[in-house]
Amino acid sequence: MKENIIFGSYQRGIYMLKFDTDSGHLSEPFLLTDVDSATYFDISSTGTVYTAIAEKNMGGVGVFDLENKTLHNITKHLSFSPAPVHINIQGALLLASNYNGGSLNIYKLSSDNHLELSDTFINSGTGTLPQQNTSHIHFAGIMPDKRLIVLDLGTDEAIIFDISESGKLLNRVNVFKFPNGFGPRHLCVTNDNHHVIVLGELSSEVAVLSYVEGSLVLEQLVSTIPDQWMGENGCGGIKLSFDQKFLYVSNRGHNSISVFKLEFIASNLKLNMIQNISSFGLFPRDISCDKSGDYLFSANQKSNSISMFKVLDGRLEYIKTKNNLDMPVCIKFI
Repeated sequence: MKENIIFGSYQRGIYMLKFDTDSGHLSEPFLLTDVDSATYFDISSTGTVYTAIAEKNMGGVGVFDLENKTLHNITKHLSFSPAPVHINIQGALLLASNYNGGSLNIYKLSSDNHLELSDTFINSGTGTLPQQNTSHIHFAGIMPDKRLIVLDLGTDEAIIFDISESGKLLNRVNVFKFPNGFGPRHLCVTNDNHHVIVLGELSSEVAVLSYVEGSLVLEQLVSTIPDQWMGENGCGGIKLSFDQKFLYVSNRGHNSISVFKLEFIASNLKLNMIQNISSFGLFPRDISCDKSGDYLFSANQKSNSISMFKVLDGRLEYIKTKNNLDMPVCIKFI
C-alpha cells in the first residue's frame, strides 16, 4: 500500500514523502510549499491543509489545497501575534492555540474551506517553573460531550467550556489544576469517552484522568523516562494506537519513545510502561502512526531526520532513519 507522509519544518515549509508499506521504502522528500513557521498543521477530511504560518511580524493560519504535489494557498488569516503552536480541526471548527500569546482562536470552517473567526479566549496566570512565567496555551479540542477543553502549559490548567456549534464560547464549566510544574502539552481521549490522557511536557509525566460531564479527576501520574535519567527532558508527542491498547510518548532530551499498555480495572484506567526505546534521532518533537497502524514514525527536530519503527504487539522495533531532512517537527499521514 502506498501512503503519503507530510511533515512541517521550523526552517522551510511543508514536505511530502512517499511510503510503501509493503517494501518499507521511503522516497526522497519534495517541497509542497515554502511557507514560514509550518511548525504544526492539520488536514481536513477533504484534504485541505491548515497550517501555522508567519510573515514578517505577523502570525496565523494558512489554508492550502493539495494538488499535483503542490500546496496552493487559498487564504491566510494573520494578526500581529506569533504563529500558533497547535492547530486542531474538530468537525466544522478549527482551534488555533497560541503559546506565546496565551490565547485560543476559534474559527468556523466554511464550505469553500475559508475560515471565519468565531471567538477568542485569552488566559492569564503563571506556574512555578521559569518556563511558566505567563499563560502558554498549547492545545484545544472538543470532548465527546461537545465541550471544549483547553490545556495551558504555563498555568498547569485544563479549562473546560460549553461551546456552541458555531464556535461561540458559552460558560466556563470547570478548571482542573495539574500538579505544579506538570506543563500540560497535548492529550488523547479513550474510546470509552470517560478517560483523558494528558502529556506533561515539563515534568516528563503522563496523567490519566477520568472525565464526566466537564469534571476531571486524577487517577494516575506516571513518568515517561527511566528513574535513573538525570539529564534534561521535555515530552513531545503523544499517540494512542488505533486499537487503543497502547500509548506512545516521545521524549526530547532523553531522545526516546516510551510505550505504555492500557489496562482497565473496573472503571479505572492504568498505564504500565512496557518499553523505552531510542528515537534514533535528536529531539523527537512529534510521532505518528501510519494508516495501517503497523508503523510508527518519529520526527527528530535537531538531527534533521525521521525514524521508522515496526509495531509488533504494541512494542516498537527500529527499522531505519531518513536523514538530511529540513528540521521536521510535525508529521501526519494522508
